[in-house]
Amino acid sequence: MFFRLNPEIRLILGAKNGVIYDFLDNKVYELSSEEKSVLELAEKSKEVEEISRYLGMEGSATEVLEKYKEKNLGEFYEQKPYIEPLRLKSPLSGTFYESPPHLTNFFVELNNNCQHDCPYCGRNTMKRVFGCIGCNVRDGQKNALEGGYYTSVLDQAYKLGAGQIFLSGGNVLEDLDMLSAVLDHCEELHFPAVFLTCHENHVNPYAVNFLNRYTGLNVFLNCSFPVSSRTLEIAGNLQCNLTLVPVVDVTDMSEEDVTEKIQHEYEKVQNRRVSWQIDYCSSDFTKDYSKISLFGKERTKNATLQFFERCQEYHPCLGGILTISSDGNVYVCRVIREKSLGNVVDTNLSEIMRNRKEEIKKFWNLNRDKITPCRNCEYRYSCMDCRAIEADMYYTNLCRYDPHTGKWT
Repeated sequence: MFFRLNPEIRLILGAKNGVIYDFLDNKVYELSSEEKSVLELAEKSKEVEEISRYLGMEGSATEVLEKYKEKNLGEFYEQKPYIEPLRLKSPLSGTFYESPPHLTNFFVELNNNCQHDCPYCGRNTMKRVFGCIGCNVRDGQKNALEGGYYTSVLDQAYKLGAGQIFLSGGNVLEDLDMLSAVLDHCEELHFPAVFLTCHENHVNPYAVNFLNRYTGLNVFLNCSFPVSSRTLEIAGNLQCNLTLVPVVDVTDMSEEDVTEKIQHEYEKVQNRRVSWQIDYCSSDFTKDYSKISLFGKERTKNATLQFFERCQEYHPCLGGILTISSDGNVYVCRVIREKSLGNVVDTNLSEIMRNRKEEIKKFWNLNRDKITPCRNCEYRYSCMDCRAIEADMYYTNLCRYDPHTGKWT
């Protein structure tokens, strides 16, 4: 007798344990070391009776496998079966031909101006987990682009198949005439989604009325923590799709304080018509990451087939993104700025993607199979990740799971 997992189920092995992904219910099932070994051999079409003997098990491999049959994750077969896994992409993709580059997320910085000096701003030493959706000012970066350049760049991004547009900068609400031209052009091009990042300090009644003209716009409203009454008032007046992004400095907080205070602030907004995305900042995440749930099991919750296949080929965050700074320079990541790929004042996006293809691929194709110790982790295809806050592009320090012991800290 043989046992095989169903086509919609995927077994991924880690250094010690393993997981099963159920892509119908978007669930992840954790496996012990013994369960991993039993299923690994079953997936290689080894007879069930032989698995127990091969592993020297005290119990029966049949008992282990019955548990997954009862959960409708697999079946027993009299003859050796052939089970083709469920896929969204062709299994030949990347084998006989290379997939064309696909620009998924396009970040556009509209200026580099802000009169405030938040400790978590890009020009300061504090790092943010979600710096890409923050309003940032960079020392030495000029405002070289005018409104006409932005509409031209958006036209180029549209031709490259950009799916989501992220508008940001220092204070994007500083020049509403230019912002209006950019947003109107985004509507003309029918991008699937447009996001705008601003800070509570930038929003006045006139800006609220302006933003309410764009009911389909998605707004990330960065704000200090705890959430102020002014922020809640702004949230109540905005009619667009609003996500509050409170930035929590965890430097002098315990893990219990972080959890308790976030829950207290969430109670202020849970009955309001807004979304909620906590951001975290620290001057040294290597000391503070263990206080943050995002570096624990919370980071492994995405178990969709689409995300799984994306993570097999690309980095979950860096894959498919490009950034245009306010001086026209092109980068992959909005936060990692080692070297510009080119400048849209001098050339267009398609030429930059063609001429700097290998440098772009270094970021886009940095899947977890190329990162230590992620390559040995069973959660590597369901885990979010930020390279910008790690000290090494190819090594992960900021994670509360050790794949070699199979334990969370």
